Amino acid sequence: NIGINGEVNLIWSEYGGIPFPTYTIYRGSHPDSMSLFVQVPSTVTSYKDIDPPLGNVYYKIGMSNPAGCDPVKKSESDYSSSMSNMDQVLVTGVNDVDENKPFMIFPNPVTDMLQIQYNNVVTHPIQFTIYSSLGKAVLHDYIWTSDTRVDVSSLSPGIYILQTIDDSESYSVRFVIRKK
Repeated sequence: NIGINGEVNLIWSEYGGIPFPTYTIYRGSHPDSMSLFVQVPSTVTSYKDIDPPLGNVYYKIGMSNPAGCDPVKKSESDYSSSMSNMDQVLVTGVNDVDENKPFMIFPNPVTDMLQIQYNNVVTHPIQFTIYSSLGKAVLHDYIWTSDTRVDVSSLSPGIYILQTIDDSESYSVRFVIRKK
């Protein structure tokens, strides 16, 4: 709901099922272009966005299983237990195509060095942060040139989000780390 001073009050029901450390809140101007906004402890079920952007604002609140998820499709003749809704979960790469991003990343998936290549000349440092799939910031640095290599070899295999912040604009792209 909208507060009296224009703030947005987010209120949700507590998730029951498994213990987890945090809720992750995403925000964006369209449901297809939300980026990580903030994380709150799993004991919290409300959040106040005191400075929401103008126009339509969308929010998504979620949590991740700290142990991960490995669904396996059951035999269709075995009705004694539930069946996964997916035939197989296999992450081979993520292809984020967005003509509006001022950069591209490759290779994706990556094993050691992630390359960030800007379309134009980088004239000032651009801040970037890499987040784990749980929303935890795992790497933070600056881009100084149009072609930058980032060593991700110390990170565990999985899906990550690279977020850049340039002046007042923020861009996010997903990528996968896979070990040899």
